[in-house]
Order: sequence, then C-alpha cells, then structure tokens
Amino acid sequence: MKQMSFRDKWALHTWMKQHYKLKGFLPVTEILKKESLERMVGRYERVMVKPTNGAFGRGIVQISRLGKDSFELHHENFKTVIKDRKKVFELLTKWFLEKNTPYMIQNRIPLATIGTNPFDIRVMVQKKNDSDKWAVTAACAKLAEDGFVITNASKAILPVKTALNKSSLQHPNTKEIIEKLRILSLMIVEHLSNWVETTRAFGIDLGVDQQGLIWIIEANLRPTIDMFQQLNDHSYERIQSYL
Repeated sequence: MKQMSFRDKWALHTWMKQHYKLKGFLPVTEILKKESLERMVGRYERVMVKPTNGAFGRGIVQISRLGKDSFELHHENFKTVIKDRKKVFELLTKWFLEKNTPYMIQNRIPLATIGTNPFDIRVMVQKKNDSDKWAVTAACAKLAEDGFVITNASKAILPVKTALNKSSLQHPNTKEIIEKLRILSLMIVEHLSNWVETTRAFGIDLGVDQQGLIWIIEANLRPTIDMFQQLNDHSYERIQSYL
C-alpha cells in the first residue's frame, strides 16, 4: 500500500476519480494555475479555490462571475469585487494564497440551504481494531455561519434528517437521501483504504445540491469529532467506542 500525507486533498481526489462509480460524484477539479483559473471561471458561474493540504477551511476562496469581466472573491465573511478579468489571478495570489502552497480549483457545488445558509454532511466511517468491516457510525449536517460559504465556520450542527427537512429542497425524500449518503460514504472508504492503511476512521464530507443530488466534497483521514457532541444522540460516544 502507498503512504501519503493525511492532508493531501489532490491525491485523495485523484484516487477517488479512478473509481468508475465515484468519479461521477466528484466536482470538476484542477490544480490551480493562471490557465486553469481562466478556464474554470469561464465555464462555471462559481468556483472554489482551496489548498491541497489545508484543514479547518483555511485558505478557501469562492470566486463568482458577476459579468464578463467582473468577479467577486469571497473569503470567510469578506467579499471584494474585481472588475478586471486579467487581475483576478494576480490579486487572488497576492491577497489570499500562501506562497509555495499548491492549490486546486473546483466548480462550486450549489449546496442546499436552510434560509440563506448552506450546509453539508459529515459522515463518520470507522472500523474496530479487530475487524476488517467498515461501518457508518455517525452523521451530522454542518450549517454555515451567516455570511460564510463554507461550513467549517458552523452556525449549528444538526441531525441530517432535520437539516434535509428544513432545507431549500422541495419535498426531499429524506430516507432515500440518507441511505445514499451512507452507501456512498462506505464506497469511498472501501476504495481509499486500498491506499491508506494507517487510519481506522474517515470523515467524509458530502454535499446535497438544490436538486437533491449528492456530491463528494472531500475525505478526511484525521477527522475532528467534537462537533458530534452537539447532537446529544450518543453519536460521539459511538465514535469513541470505535477509537
């Protein structure tokens, strides 16, 4: 088995893309360069730029096309408008990106919202020391803070069923979506575990878009679990029992 950095999001994306079923759940993703930025902002209304080795949402920037040569850069809860297409890459690298850190660019998943706040889903997949069987041990919805486009700054942690029922989705088939989230998470982990042997816990971040379709945001090999304490449904204790 190959070893890798626990934060190498590009490698994780590349490995998931090799799976014939998983690749259809992945947003279009490229390594950030001036040429790939030009290509992606020309193709998509919104794109996300993120460091390949980032954590906790640091360094993520949303770029929205407002017009032919007008763009909005949204970092945390800060927004700025650039009215010169040629300056987007220059100002992006000058203001937001760390030097000598590789970044990747993806088309933005139009996440379902509660009110105006987007949310995504964290699914914990684990196996015990004496077992080869992976199991979904917990899941929650992370609701973005007011003014943020990413959920690492969370306004609330909710049960997945609650989030879906309160969401902008029209008449969501909640039971079906939850089952698809479970099946996809297990598929991701069973595939990635062929490359990674040093972890027994994955945190899979998935998005549900406005049409109810599911997308892979990323896989975390050292997931934080404190958020599950907010559910008060024994999820946290169940995760701990596997650790």
